[in-house]
Amino acid sequence: MKAGLKSMPALGWACQHAGYLFLHRQWENDQERINNIIGYYKSCQSPLSLLIFPEGTNLTNETKIKSNNYASKQKTYNRIYEYCLHPHVTGFAYLVNAMRSNDIVDAIDDVTIGYEGQFPITELDLLKGRFPKVVHFHIKRYNINELPQDSEQIGDWLRKCWDEKENRLKEFYEKKQFDSPTKRLNNERMESTVRFQRRLALVICTLFILFWSYCIIAFVKIKFYVVLVCIFHWVMESYTNGVIDFVCQLDANYRRQQQQQQQPAIRQD
Repeated sequence: MKAGLKSMPALGWACQHAGYLFLHRQWENDQERINNIIGYYKSCQSPLSLLIFPEGTNLTNETKIKSNNYASKQKTYNRIYEYCLHPHVTGFAYLVNAMRSNDIVDAIDDVTIGYEGQFPITELDLLKGRFPKVVHFHIKRYNINELPQDSEQIGDWLRKCWDEKENRLKEFYEKKQFDSPTKRLNNERMESTVRFQRRLALVICTLFILFWSYCIIAFVKIKFYVVLVCIFHWVMESYTNGVIDFVCQLDANYRRQQQQQQQPAIRQD
């Protein structure tokens, strides 16, 4: 995610505690952050699914023009895209090799999404209720051993995937389905259940917000707790660049100490 979202109250703080990867788009700094958080993921010793968007931003007319202008200046892979933005290959290649060297990745899923009808571009569109009628997913899995080892070759592999994605989306918006027949859910009972669950979730979410808003207003202890949480995250953001960076740095220091302690033992043996 963009590093600017990290300091967003409530949502950004929750993403930090969930272990999201935040990037500042400054390669020298981001490189260290990737190393630290990949090491932290490995230390957690739990199954990992990492969702990334190599394009780096939303698809709009402005970002599409900017992306195609940049691509047109390149010697290779300078094709003009209509349905995609060109991917950022440097960070992707580095991330793949970092995860592979730490043995925490076994496959990469290339997910392409197609929409029927209107679809939201900004958060304001969501508030206006601008949702697609049907969402199609095309998923292609690559075993990590299928990817090359060299970073430049990984970048070329990603660009080829994006060329295929552009072709796939062009075909989709012409035929309203991907290269394989789309499996549609026409089960009326299931659709009715999903609609009920969606409305129930909206009611519960609204009640949750109203309940905690009342608690914050009515109870001094809740106010005190909220203030403490805000102060805690403000201090962490000011002095350690956020909770997730602090935790990852602690983990990196611990792993470094473990390696230093093991080296004398190896020399003695």
